[in-house]
Formats: sequence, C-alpha cells, structure tokens
Amino acid sequence: QNLLDTPQGKKSLDSLQGPALYVYNDAEFTKDDWKGIISPTVGSLKRDNPEKVGKFGIGFSSVYHVTDCPWILSGSTLSMMDPQHIYFSKEVRRWNMMDSKNREIWASKGDQS
Repeated sequence: QNLLDTPQGKKSLDSLQGPALYVYNDAEFTKDDWKGIISPTVGSLKRDNPEKVGKFGIGFSSVYHVTDCPWILSGSTLSMMDPQHIYFSKEVRRWNMMDSKNREIWASKGDQS
C-alpha cells in the first residue's frame, strides 16, 4: 500500500505526487550539508567558506516557495522534509537506500498514476 503515517493518520503517497521539478547535482551531501538543509532557520553553515555553493544562506530554503515537501536523494540517503508536519509526524523522514528492506518498501510504492 502507498500509505504514509501523518499527524492526521494514514495518508496516501498519491497526495505527494504530481507535477515535479527535478534538479540534478552529482555532488554527494556531507554531514554539514544535511545539517544545514534540515535546519533552515539556523542560517547558512557555509557562510564562512567562499568556495561553497550556498554561502549566502538562502539556497535550499527557496524550494519552499515551490513545494511543502521536498525530497532529496543524495548518495544512498533518501530524505523527505516536511517542516509544517502536513504529511509526516516528523520534520524529516530519512531512509538508507542501501538497506534492502527500504529498497523493497520503495519499490512497492509504484509510479504516479
């Protein structure tokens, strides 16, 4: 079944499917990158490093103008963010896709209808 646990109970994964904006970057997130993305109100953790993309501090936070629930796949980590708790009871749900159980669960979800 394509169900998600939400604060309001079970909700279909279909509610998160539809038109999508797909962005590709071949760099894998570091621990600091993940920390900065899941804590958008903290400000940029890259501000002191002029070599890093996102050093001005608004970068990823701008996606919330396009979606309430961005998904990121970086390396073997799939992360879904929901800071308003619309779809999940936690702000961030994360799965290690190297784990065969997680791959099996996501493979059963199916494509958009």
